[in-house]
Amino acid sequence: MNYFVYPCEGKHEDSWANGERFESVVVHLTDPINDIGSVSELIASQLYTLDLSPVADINVDGLVDYRAQRPRVHYLNGALEDIAIPALGLFHAKDIEGTSFLLLLGTEPDFCWQGLNSELMAVFAQLGVKRLYRAGSVAGALPHTRQPDMLIRTRNADPVAPALEADVWYPASFSDFLEYSLGQMGVATFSVTVRVPMYIAGHHYAAGAASALSMLAKTAGLSLPLGDLEASAAEESEQLAQLTEHNEQLAEIVAALEHEYDRAEGHPGLIQAPQHTLTVPSADEIGRAAESFLARVDASMVKRKEHADNEQAQLTERLENMRAAWQHASSGHQPGSEAYTGGEAQTGAEAQTEGETRSGAEPDAHGEDGGEQAPQRPRGRHAAD
Repeated sequence: MNYFVYPCEGKHEDSWANGERFESVVVHLTDPINDIGSVSELIASQLYTLDLSPVADINVDGLVDYRAQRPRVHYLNGALEDIAIPALGLFHAKDIEGTSFLLLLGTEPDFCWQGLNSELMAVFAQLGVKRLYRAGSVAGALPHTRQPDMLIRTRNADPVAPALEADVWYPASFSDFLEYSLGQMGVATFSVTVRVPMYIAGHHYAAGAASALSMLAKTAGLSLPLGDLEASAAEESEQLAQLTEHNEQLAEIVAALEHEYDRAEGHPGLIQAPQHTLTVPSADEIGRAAESFLARVDASMVKRKEHADNEQAQLTERLENMRAAWQHASSGHQPGSEAYTGGEAQTGAEAQTEGETRSGAEPDAHGEDGGEQAPQRPRGRHAAD
């Protein structure tokens, strides 16, 4: 019995049963509070532009603390027009060249890590996953004037870079938790952690996000979109150069970090992302790339609109149910005299009789008569509401 992860309904509902297999999964979960340099947020913005088809619904209502990761509402000219609710999805993704892989993308869960971890491991095993890839960030003592460097961590696979020799415990993310668990089961794991200059850890660091995504793509053998991040990194570099020029204290910090960084001549266990080689594509290649990009953008916009419409419809339905219950209570009916099921009223005696009949006739979660009723599969991501 799954409590969080279910096969998608509709046209993708039978994807597991049809033998769909994915050797690689990219896990990318964002925690806004611990997202150093907003690297995870920036990478996610690029991953969402890929061709994504849902493989599994994940019910986040029991996973997310909405007071810690509050939904965002859109105020427009005197009214609230939209709402964005934290979400988590498992997708069949295709990179720029059409290579398929599995993508776990969305917000990091706050609760029930062990339960969600167990269900995801079972799903990954059923889908044939053999390799896990992920990327993140950490604050470090390096200047923004040098190319970002990163730590590459592997298990059950040939090392991508020399290991960083250290012995340390640190607070884990859910991605760490999942990476460790899959590694224990023999799955090859690859983790990229880019260092962010400590003085801009609370700001966007597009150069670090571009480097981490580039290394992730190289390690996983995927073609992932980098253009927007590289353009943002160029603008970011100009802004930081101007800020350094007009801020004497920042200039001293950057100069000191440059001196230490250059004197060390690189740190053992840390590597830099590969530099891109410039090649001039043919007119046909440019045309095909443009058509592919526009198709992905159109598909992404449609998917986002469908997702927003679905969230809005579910919220509207819940509000209508609350309004109907309120009006019914205001019309003179006493609380406790009626029970509501599916929006219809039952008398207390009818509800009690039906409850007694159900408890005596239906099997429990272990297949035995009587006892607690088995949990039912929620319909849609927010059905628990």
